[in-house]
Amino acid sequence: MKIIRYAIVLAALWLMTGCSSMSFLPREGTAAKFNLATVEYVEQQNKSQNDVIVKELQGQIEEIVRKLTEVDREKLADLEAQIAQQSKMIADVQASADSTRSSVQMVSGRLLKDISDLKSANKNTQLFIDQFKADIERLPEEALREFNNAINAYLNSEPEK
Repeated sequence: MKIIRYAIVLAALWLMTGCSSMSFLPREGTAAKFNLATVEYVEQQNKSQNDVIVKELQGQIEEIVRKLTEVDREKLADLEAQIAQQSKMIADVQASADSTRSSVQMVSGRLLKDISDLKSANKNTQLFIDQFKADIERLPEEALREFNNAINAYLNSEPEK
């Protein structure tokens, strides 16, 4: 059994030393050129990938912005509709207030005219009463008694049929 083990170890050593002499396999301290990428190549690939991504984003930016602002546009449209509705309501209230103000002014003018007419009628009545008092005071007492008797006689008489 020792011999078999010894044979296996020798075969493995022979294979390992034999493989290291193959030119297409990298050896210790060296690297195969076809397996490694240079820094310039990597930078060029990164730049080309970045250019492709930027071009794709430029093509999609309008769609992205449209999607992002769509909700805001809807809210803005709703706000504009509310503002228009409130403006209409304000105009209606203002028209109603103007109408009410003109009605109040008209009624106020009529009331002032009626009050003026009442004051004038009151003055005229007061003047008539004062004139009547003066006329009564100028009449002789005897004439007043006769006038009073005539009125009483008329009121007490029976109406003619």
